[in-house]
Parts: sequence; C-alpha cells; structure tokens
Amino acid sequence: MAITKIDITMLEDVTGANNLVKLDANAKIPATSGANLSVKPGPTKSASDPAIDSNKALGAEWLNTTDGEMFICTDATAGANIWTNVGAGSGDIEPWAYQGTQYGFASGGYGNAQETHIEKFSFTSDGNSTDLADLLTGRIYAASSKSTTHGYLAGGDIGNYSTNVISKFAFVSTVNATDVGDITTARGSGGGTTSQTHGYMVSGSDLDKIDKWAHASDGNATLIGGVYEPRAECGSHSSSTHGYISGGQDASNNFLNSIEKHPFATDSDSVDVANLVTSTYRGGMGTGSLTYGYHFGGFDASAARTDQIQKFPYASDTNATDIANLTVGSRDGAASASSSYGYKYGGDVPPSGGATNVIEKFSTTSDANATDVGDLIEARYAMCGGHGY
Repeated sequence: MAITKIDITMLEDVTGANNLVKLDANAKIPATSGANLSVKPGPTKSASDPAIDSNKALGAEWLNTTDGEMFICTDATAGANIWTNVGAGSGDIEPWAYQGTQYGFASGGYGNAQETHIEKFSFTSDGNSTDLADLLTGRIYAASSKSTTHGYLAGGDIGNYSTNVISKFAFVSTVNATDVGDITTARGSGGGTTSQTHGYMVSGSDLDKIDKWAHASDGNATLIGGVYEPRAECGSHSSSTHGYISGGQDASNNFLNSIEKHPFATDSDSVDVANLVTSTYRGGMGTGSLTYGYHFGGFDASAARTDQIQKFPYASDTNATDIANLTVGSRDGAASASSSYGYKYGGDVPPSGGATNVIEKFSTTSDANATDVGDLIEARYAMCGGHGY
C-alpha cells in the first residue's frame, strides 16, 4: 500500500492547543510567549552551608559560594532539615543525634581491679571489642557525654575516693585520654546526658546537682540546676532537646521509679515527668533512640537482677512500658546506642554476681528481646559507656 506524502500546506497554523508545530520559513520554531512556562528556580547562593533550620522546600538546592559545595534538601521537617551533599565534597547537614553510626565505647570499670581500658566495638557488624586507648588511671561509676569527635567521662571513683575530673578521648585515635576540667563536686554514680554542644552530670552520690561543661573548649563545669529526686546508679538518656534520668536509689537506699528531664536550651532544674513500670536501683542502665528512652537491668524490689527492658516516649511525658528482655538479669553494666539498636555490655549477673564480658543488643525499631553479639576484652562492671560515633 502506497503512503501518501503530506504537503506542508495541509498542516494548520499553530495557534491553539493540540496542534502540531510548524517551522517558519527559516526552519525555526516560531516565536512563542513564555507567560505559561514553569521556570525552575536556581539554587540559594550563600557564603556558608545550609543549616537544619534553613527551612527551605523539599528538593531545594543550596550553593556555598565560598567552597563550591552543593546541597539538596532531602528532608524539610521544620527545624530539623537534612541537606544532602551532592557536590564533589562530603558531609551532609542533618540534626545532631546522640546515637552513633560506627562504634560504641566502654571505658574503665572493675574487673580484677579498677581498669584503664578504653575499648570500641562495631555498630555495623556484630563482634568482639578491640582495645583503643587507656584512661589516665583506673576509674569506675563515671558519667558520660559525647561530642562529634570525643567521648567524655565525668566524676566517678578512683581508688576509694570520688573524683571531680572530666576526661576526654578521641573516637578515631589511639591516644590516651586527657584531663580537661573538673565538675563542681567530686561524686560518682550520676547520670550522664549530652547535647550537641555540652555534657551534663545529673545528680550522683545522691546530690541535688546538674553540672554542665562545654565540648568546644576544655574547662571546668558549672552548676546550672538541681534534680527532683537526688539519686545514684540511675539510667540516663538524651533526646535532641532534653536529658533524662530514670530509676536509681536515694540516700536511704530506697529504689526509685521516677523519670526526670532537664532542658538543653536553658540552664534549669529537672522535673518529674513520668514513671518506670518497675522501680530499679543498684545499677539500672539506660540509653535511647531518636524517639524513646530505654531503661534496663538493675535490682528490682526483691533485690534480684532484672532482665526487663522498659521504654518511654520523648514526645509526651508518659509512663514507661515493659517491651522486652535482656539475655540475662544484670546490673552495673554500660550502655550505648546506634541508629537502630540499644547496646548493653558488661555488668554483674546471677547467680553469684560475677562480672560478665557479654555485649548484647536489642532493636529500637521493634520491641524484641536482646541477643548476644560479642564480648569485651575483659569481664567487668561499673564501666562508663554511652559513647558512640
């Protein structure tokens, strides 16, 4: 069948919708109005990187005119933007989080004696810890905080005496810890909470104190507030806006079920906001995800080491719920968290109360029991944990 050739004169002039485009006498697309064209805006140009509160639309582009780095907004949550680096450089802009992505750390503790080990273990693959560096001296019952580059220990016991020393060590170096400042009163067994810029020691040795120190420069802590119920050997947790302590024991060795929080934005007292399901004392432990705090282990009312894992929400001041179990009842271990798991390691366990070297983890995205995933170099308890990067 023959195909009939269409002559140009058979085409309509392009004057409306749904017509073919006819080239002009110069074989060019004829001039058209751009009034109805959608024009994609160019990137925001700035001499600095975007921030988590730049609050641009999803997909917005940002060009740093100083170093040429280019970012795209991949999460436009107000005040918590995530800007993904799509240029030749590296480093995304995202909200700071207490949780690590690479490693957890265990410092000090009591094994055959007060130990100096600083160990690290992987968050990305299950396995045993490795030796990183050492503290200046053996140390137990210290509180912890973290910056993006260093882990901090505050207070605790050295020998038979409490100390006021704040020490720090680098996450990516084998250099030993250094003494960088002092808390306001020597004490141990307090809660360690942390913001992006400051570390806090909350209570400890049943004292009504909240101390705060800066991560940006070495120096002493300042007293910024008090607690609702002074306590020792409590769990501690950090959200993006508040520090929390949970459980523990008071000066009369009564076990506590209260959960307190203190704000990072202002220097003020902590307030009682909720309760644990089960009161614990003598070494309950704590860590957290982005949205929940987790309290586990310690002695319960019958003086037995509990394996209970409890969680409470950061978004609302409501009581904890019982959601899972450790592999074995334990107290005085250490804890840290990745973006998906809480970790508990060391501590003393039944039946004799001997120290353990087990590293176990439980999911913070589903309520499931903990599993054994590795071992510390040495069995010990009363370590400082809470670090991660």
